[in-house]
Amino acid sequence: MRDSQGRVIEYARISLTEACNFCCAYCRPQEITEAMAPVLPPSFWLPLLEALHLGGIKALRLTGGEPLLYPHLYELLERIQESQWFSDISMTTNGSLLETQAKRLFTAGVQRLNISLDSVEEEGFAKAVGRNGQLAGVLRGIEAAKTAGFQNIKINTVVQAPFSDKEVETLLHYGKEWDVVWRFIEYMPFQGKQSHVPTFGEWKEQIERIVGSELTPVTDRLGFGPAQYFQLPDGQRIGFIFLCPINIVLLAIAFVSLQMDRYAYVCCVMKI
Repeated sequence: MRDSQGRVIEYARISLTEACNFCCAYCRPQEITEAMAPVLPPSFWLPLLEALHLGGIKALRLTGGEPLLYPHLYELLERIQESQWFSDISMTTNGSLLETQAKRLFTAGVQRLNISLDSVEEEGFAKAVGRNGQLAGVLRGIEAAKTAGFQNIKINTVVQAPFSDKEVETLLHYGKEWDVVWRFIEYMPFQGKQSHVPTFGEWKEQIERIVGSELTPVTDRLGFGPAQYFQLPDGQRIGFIFLCPINIVLLAIAFVSLQMDRYAYVCCVMKI
Protein backbone atom coordinates (compact mmCIF):
# COMPACT_ATOMS: atom_id res chain seq x y z
CA MET A 1 0.00 0.00 0.00
CA ARG A 2 1.38 3.40 -1.01
CA ASP A 3 0.18 6.94 -0.59
CA SER A 4 0.09 9.59 -3.29
CA GLN A 5 3.78 10.33 -2.67
CA GLY A 6 4.76 6.71 -3.18
CA ARG A 7 5.51 6.06 0.49
CA VAL A 8 4.93 2.50 1.68
CA ILE A 9 2.40 1.78 4.44
CA GLU A 10 2.81 -1.64 6.06
CA TYR A 11 1.46 -1.20 9.60
CA ALA A 12 -2.17 -0.87 10.69
CA ARG A 13 -3.79 -0.25 14.06
CA ILE A 14 -7.43 -1.09 14.70
CA SER A 15 -9.42 0.06 17.72
CA LEU A 16 -11.62 -2.89 18.67
CA THR A 17 -13.66 -1.11 21.33
CA GLU A 18 -14.16 2.23 23.06
CA ALA A 19 -14.68 0.47 26.39
CA CYS A 20 -12.02 0.96 29.05
CA ASN A 21 -11.89 0.27 32.77
CA PHE A 22 -9.50 3.19 33.40
CA CYS A 23 -10.13 6.94 33.08
CA CYS A 24 -6.77 8.43 32.19
CA ALA A 25 -7.04 12.21 32.22
CA TYR A 26 -5.30 12.64 28.87
CA CYS A 27 -7.56 10.10 27.17
CA ARG A 28 -11.16 10.42 28.36
CA PRO A 29 -13.03 12.31 31.09
CA GLN A 30 -15.05 9.32 32.31
CA GLU A 31 -15.22 5.58 32.05
CA ILE A 32 -16.83 4.03 28.98
CA THR A 33 -18.10 0.60 30.02
CA GLU A 34 -18.58 -2.45 27.84
CA ALA A 35 -22.34 -1.88 27.92
CA MET A 36 -21.94 1.70 26.66
CA ALA A 37 -19.52 0.91 23.84
CA PRO A 38 -20.77 -0.26 20.43
CA VAL A 39 -19.55 -3.75 19.53
CA LEU A 40 -18.49 -4.56 15.98
CA PRO A 41 -18.42 -8.35 15.43
CA PRO A 42 -15.58 -10.29 13.78
CA SER A 43 -17.71 -10.50 10.61
CA PHE A 44 -17.25 -6.72 10.33
CA TRP A 45 -13.49 -6.73 10.94
CA LEU A 46 -12.46 -9.69 8.79
CA PRO A 47 -13.27 -8.20 5.35
CA LEU A 48 -11.49 -5.02 6.36
CA LEU A 49 -8.44 -6.95 7.56
CA GLU A 50 -8.35 -8.98 4.36
CA ALA A 51 -8.44 -5.75 2.36
CA LEU A 52 -5.51 -4.41 4.40
CA HIS A 53 -3.59 -7.62 3.77
CA LEU A 54 -4.24 -7.43 0.04
CA GLY A 55 -3.09 -3.80 0.15
CA GLY A 56 0.28 -4.82 1.55
CA ILE A 57 -0.17 -4.42 5.30
CA LYS A 58 2.21 -6.77 7.13
CA ALA A 59 1.83 -5.78 10.78
CA LEU A 60 -1.37 -5.41 12.81
CA ARG A 61 -1.83 -3.81 16.23
CA LEU A 62 -5.00 -4.26 18.28
CA THR A 63 -5.94 -1.32 20.50
CA GLY A 64 -8.97 0.18 22.25
CA GLY A 65 -10.14 1.58 24.62
CA GLU A 66 -8.93 -1.54 26.32
CA PRO A 67 -8.83 -4.33 23.71
CA LEU A 68 -9.08 -7.07 26.33
CA LEU A 69 -12.64 -5.86 26.98
CA TYR A 70 -13.65 -6.61 23.37
CA PRO A 71 -16.05 -9.56 23.82
CA HIS A 72 -15.10 -11.37 20.58
CA LEU A 73 -11.33 -10.96 20.93
CA TYR A 74 -10.31 -14.60 20.86
CA GLU A 75 -12.68 -15.51 18.06
CA LEU A 76 -11.18 -12.68 16.00
CA LEU A 77 -7.62 -13.73 16.86
CA GLU A 78 -8.38 -17.32 15.85
CA ARG A 79 -9.66 -16.17 12.47
CA ILE A 80 -6.65 -13.89 11.97
CA GLN A 81 -4.29 -16.76 12.77
CA GLU A 82 -6.08 -19.05 10.33
CA SER A 83 -5.81 -16.45 7.59
CA GLN A 84 -2.05 -15.91 8.02
CA TRP A 85 -2.52 -12.41 6.64
CA PHE A 86 -0.04 -10.69 8.98
CA SER A 87 3.52 -11.55 9.98
CA ASP A 88 3.33 -9.46 13.14
CA ILE A 89 0.39 -9.16 15.57
CA SER A 90 0.68 -6.91 18.61
CA MET A 91 -1.55 -5.28 21.21
CA THR A 92 -1.62 -2.11 23.29
CA THR A 93 -3.21 -2.66 26.71
CA ASN A 94 -3.44 -0.99 30.11
CA GLY A 95 -2.31 -4.28 31.65
CA SER A 96 -5.11 -4.55 34.20
CA LEU A 97 -6.47 -7.81 32.77
CA LEU A 98 -3.19 -9.42 31.75
CA GLU A 99 -2.79 -11.40 34.95
CA THR A 100 -5.53 -13.80 33.84
CA GLN A 101 -5.28 -13.39 30.05
CA ALA A 102 -1.57 -13.14 29.17
CA LYS A 103 -1.08 -16.86 28.58
CA ARG A 104 -4.20 -17.14 26.43
CA LEU A 105 -3.17 -14.08 24.41
CA PHE A 106 0.25 -15.55 23.73
CA THR A 107 -1.25 -18.88 22.68
CA ALA A 108 -3.74 -17.05 20.43
CA GLY A 109 -0.92 -15.54 18.39
CA VAL A 110 -0.26 -12.10 19.85
CA GLN A 111 3.51 -11.64 19.58
CA ARG A 112 4.22 -8.28 21.18
CA LEU A 113 2.70 -6.13 23.93
CA ASN A 114 2.76 -2.42 24.67
CA ILE A 115 1.62 -1.82 28.24
CA SER A 116 0.63 1.61 29.54
CA LEU A 117 2.17 2.45 32.92
CA ASP A 118 2.45 6.11 33.86
CA SER A 119 3.80 5.55 37.37
CA VAL A 120 5.07 2.75 39.60
CA GLU A 121 3.97 4.62 42.72
CA GLU A 122 0.46 3.88 44.03
CA GLU A 123 -0.61 7.51 44.44
CA GLY A 124 0.77 8.63 41.10
CA PHE A 125 -0.74 5.68 39.28
CA ALA A 126 -4.18 6.20 40.84
CA LYS A 127 -4.11 9.85 39.79
CA ALA A 128 -3.07 8.91 36.25
CA VAL A 129 -5.77 6.27 35.65
CA GLY A 130 -8.56 7.75 37.79
CA ARG A 131 -8.87 4.56 39.87
CA ASN A 132 -7.56 3.56 43.27
CA GLY A 133 -5.95 0.23 44.06
CA GLN A 134 -5.14 -0.81 40.48
CA LEU A 135 -1.33 -0.66 40.34
CA ALA A 136 -0.63 -4.05 41.91
CA GLY A 137 -2.84 -5.80 39.37
CA VAL A 138 -1.03 -4.14 36.46
CA LEU A 139 2.37 -5.08 37.89
CA ARG A 140 1.20 -8.68 38.27
CA GLY A 141 -0.05 -8.51 34.69
CA ILE A 142 3.40 -7.52 33.44
CA GLU A 143 4.93 -10.43 35.35
CA ALA A 144 2.27 -12.75 33.89
CA ALA A 145 3.12 -11.58 30.37
CA LYS A 146 6.79 -12.36 30.96
CA THR A 147 5.91 -15.79 32.35
CA ALA A 148 3.57 -16.50 29.41
CA GLY A 149 6.47 -16.11 27.00
CA PHE A 150 6.24 -12.57 25.65
CA GLN A 151 9.77 -11.50 24.75
CA ASN A 152 9.06 -8.12 23.20
CA ILE A 153 7.31 -5.95 25.78
CA LYS A 154 7.33 -2.17 25.75
CA ILE A 155 6.15 -0.05 28.67
CA ASN A 156 4.58 3.29 27.69
CA THR A 157 4.72 6.25 30.07
CA VAL A 158 2.93 9.45 29.07
CA VAL A 159 4.93 12.43 30.30
CA GLN A 160 2.36 14.77 31.84
CA ALA A 161 4.76 16.69 34.08
CA PRO A 162 8.49 16.81 34.85
CA PHE A 163 9.81 13.73 36.67
CA SER A 164 12.37 13.92 39.46
CA ASP A 165 15.67 12.13 38.98
CA LYS A 166 14.58 9.59 41.60
CA GLU A 167 11.37 8.84 39.68
CA VAL A 168 13.32 8.34 36.46
CA GLU A 169 15.82 6.09 38.23
CA THR A 170 12.93 3.99 39.56
CA LEU A 171 11.43 3.55 36.10
CA LEU A 172 14.79 2.58 34.63
CA HIS A 173 15.28 0.10 37.48
CA TYR A 174 11.99 -1.62 36.70
CA GLY A 175 12.79 -1.58 32.99
CA LYS A 176 16.05 -3.41 33.57
CA GLU A 177 14.52 -5.82 36.10
CA TRP A 178 11.69 -6.78 33.73
CA ASP A 179 13.92 -6.71 30.62
CA VAL A 180 11.49 -4.45 28.76
CA VAL A 181 11.88 -1.35 26.61
CA TRP A 182 10.59 1.69 28.50
CA ARG A 183 9.18 4.43 26.29
CA PHE A 184 8.46 8.03 27.22
CA ILE A 185 5.59 9.59 25.26
CA GLU A 186 4.79 13.25 24.79
CA TYR A 187 1.55 14.30 26.47
CA MET A 188 -1.04 15.44 23.96
CA PRO A 189 -3.68 17.62 25.68
CA PHE A 190 -6.89 16.43 24.02
CA GLN A 191 -8.91 17.87 26.91
CA GLY A 192 -7.50 21.38 26.65
CA LYS A 193 -4.42 23.44 27.48
CA GLN A 194 -1.46 22.04 29.36
CA SER A 195 1.34 23.39 31.50
CA HIS A 196 4.92 22.88 30.40
CA VAL A 197 5.99 19.25 30.08
CA PRO A 198 9.52 18.10 29.26
CA THR A 199 10.57 18.24 25.63
CA PHE A 200 12.46 15.44 23.90
CA GLY A 201 15.72 17.30 24.40
CA GLU A 202 15.07 17.91 28.09
CA TRP A 203 14.18 14.25 28.70
CA LYS A 204 17.25 13.04 26.86
CA GLU A 205 19.48 15.46 28.77
CA GLN A 206 18.00 14.39 32.13
CA ILE A 207 18.49 10.68 31.46
CA GLU A 208 22.03 11.26 30.21
CA ARG A 209 22.79 13.12 33.42
CA ILE A 210 21.34 10.29 35.51
CA VAL A 211 23.24 7.51 33.73
CA GLY A 212 26.39 9.60 33.36
CA SER A 213 26.76 9.08 29.63
CA GLU A 214 25.34 10.07 26.28
CA LEU A 215 22.58 7.84 24.93
CA THR A 216 23.54 5.69 21.96
CA PRO A 217 21.02 5.62 19.08
CA VAL A 218 19.67 2.16 18.31
CA THR A 219 19.63 1.34 14.60
CA ASP A 220 17.84 -2.01 14.94
CA ARG A 221 14.15 -1.95 14.16
CA LEU A 222 12.10 -2.43 17.33
CA GLY A 223 8.61 -2.80 15.90
CA PHE A 224 6.74 -0.72 13.34
CA GLY A 225 5.79 2.36 15.37
CA PRO A 226 7.11 5.94 15.51
CA ALA A 227 9.50 5.75 18.48
CA GLN A 228 13.18 6.65 18.47
CA TYR A 229 15.26 4.22 20.52
CA PHE A 230 18.48 4.64 22.48
CA GLN A 231 20.72 2.36 24.50
CA LEU A 232 22.00 3.08 28.01
CA PRO A 233 25.57 2.20 29.07
CA ASP A 234 24.31 -0.97 30.78
CA GLY A 235 22.68 -2.19 27.56
CA GLN A 236 19.10 -1.28 28.51
CA ARG A 237 17.04 0.23 25.71
CA ILE A 238 14.58 3.09 26.03
CA GLY A 239 12.40 4.91 23.54
CA PHE A 240 10.90 8.36 22.97
CA ILE A 241 7.72 9.29 21.14
CA PHE A 242 7.75 13.06 20.73
CA LEU A 243 6.32 15.03 17.82
CA CYS A 244 9.27 17.10 16.74
CA PRO A 245 12.17 14.66 16.29
CA ILE A 246 10.26 11.66 15.07
CA ASN A 247 9.24 10.57 11.59
CA ILE A 248 6.25 8.25 11.40
CA VAL A 249 5.14 5.54 9.00
CA LEU A 250 1.73 4.68 10.31
CA LEU A 251 -1.76 3.78 9.18
CA ALA A 252 -4.17 4.30 12.05
CA ILE A 253 -7.70 2.99 11.75
CA ALA A 254 -10.24 3.56 14.47
CA PHE A 255 -13.97 3.34 14.82
CA VAL A 256 -15.51 5.85 17.18
CA SER A 257 -18.97 6.78 18.34
CA LEU A 258 -19.89 10.45 18.48
CA GLN A 259 -23.33 11.04 19.98
CA MET A 260 -25.60 8.84 17.83
CA ASP A 261 -23.41 8.61 14.73
CA ARG A 262 -20.56 6.24 13.93
CA TYR A 263 -17.57 7.25 11.91
CA ALA A 264 -14.63 5.40 10.43
CA TYR A 265 -11.56 7.48 9.90
CA VAL A 266 -8.14 6.80 8.46
CA CYS A 267 -5.18 8.89 9.53
CA CYS A 268 -1.96 8.53 7.56
CA VAL A 269 1.14 10.32 8.85
CA MET A 270 3.96 9.40 6.53
CA LYS A 271 7.73 9.32 6.85
CA ILE A 272 9.43 12.13 5.02
